Amino acid sequence: MLLQKKLSRLRSSFLTDWWVPLSGFCILTGCMLIYIMLRRNPRSRKEIYEVEICRKGKRICCPAIYDSGNLLVSQITGSGITVLEWEKGKGLFGQKEKEMIEKYLQDVSDSASLIKAVEMSGCGIYSISYCSVGKKQGYMPGIMADNITVRKAGEVLAAKKGMIGISAEKMSKDEKFSALLPEDIFS
Repeated sequence: MLLQKKLSRLRSSFLTDWWVPLSGFCILTGCMLIYIMLRRNPRSRKEIYEVEICRKGKRICCPAIYDSGNLLVSQITGSGITVLEWEKGKGLFGQKEKEMIEKYLQDVSDSASLIKAVEMSGCGIYSISYCSVGKKQGYMPGIMADNITVRKAGEVLAAKKGMIGISAEKMSKDEKFSALLPEDIFS
């Protein structure tokens, strides 16, 4: 009888207090998942990443930073656009493409006719419209990269196909980086 009462009390307390260990388990699991995600997806504006861009058999490497404010999205891929300095990106192009992009970057004032000329040429150069601080409407040439690989200390953090926007502007005054990685590069 006494044993039955103790078992009954133990059974009823287990049925009413089961949520205590379960909630502790859930909290611990959630903390571990957040830690793993933060460690796996480093998103620091201060960190410099090594970026390799491949296009039509040509390859360049350059330093880049993650820019959570870079919300440019390609209408072709639906993914973010990596912005690259023209001086660093020249190695990705043939002579005809270089001439077209240089003309595009020089004649930004007549952007409407340039957009049509570039897109009609059929050479794989696209026009990307954007707005930024101090500039309501701007255009930059864009290209599809066969592969964009982001590394940190030799470890590959991201590798994907994507759009590259070409900027005539320098990315940093001290030339520590020459590309801006988009907000969604690590997802």
